[in-house]
Amino acid sequence: MKYVTWLAALLTFAGYASDSTLSVVAVEYPPYVTQSRSDLGSNFVALQAYLRQQNLSDVHIRPLFYPPARAQRAISDEQWCATFYPPWQRKDVRFVPLGNEVVKMGLFRNMTDSPFRWNELTDLSGKSVALLRSSKERFIPAWFKQAGKKIVFVETVEQGLELLLLSRVDYAFGDEHALERLSAEVTGEQTLQFSETLLATQQVGLFIRNDCWLNARLQQNKKAP
Repeated sequence: MKYVTWLAALLTFAGYASDSTLSVVAVEYPPYVTQSRSDLGSNFVALQAYLRQQNLSDVHIRPLFYPPARAQRAISDEQWCATFYPPWQRKDVRFVPLGNEVVKMGLFRNMTDSPFRWNELTDLSGKSVALLRSSKERFIPAWFKQAGKKIVFVETVEQGLELLLLSRVDYAFGDEHALERLSAEVTGEQTLQFSETLLATQQVGLFIRNDCWLNARLQQNKKAP
């Protein structure tokens, strides 16, 4: 029985590995990854360019858009090759940069006359922050250990900024370009301020499983004359 199960799994993986379709797990995060654009966002554009540079234009990209919670479950599955959603708890992946762009991530608050910076997260203690549900694995330990903040989970950066504009939270997590994605009707005359202190920076790139068939194709092209 164990042999039959093992053989079935092997055959399933063999069919999966021989496919030239690259399934990529993604979470809505415009303008980098989004279903609202025909090109699916700048990250997918960069991925297409990377594959062309590697002489892999025959590879078909299959985007798998999920809400953050489902994306986490998808990352735990064995039948995927690549992801734009960071697999923080997995070590069997490698990161492939897709350009030189670095995304700066920090906090927003309502505008004041003073610079928005801090030395320790405890400087902001006693406040609430809207945080992406998909970011909790990366940021929650630091927030709770250093600041003990009240965390309000949201599905998108824009939702967090809207809560901030409504004064339902004190801070909202986002990247430096997040305000550009809010409509004038939402922001109105209210101005938000991005922190000079950053929570993280992330180079634009793709996480690829070590056993993904794409790695073999890339290695084969490197050896080709």
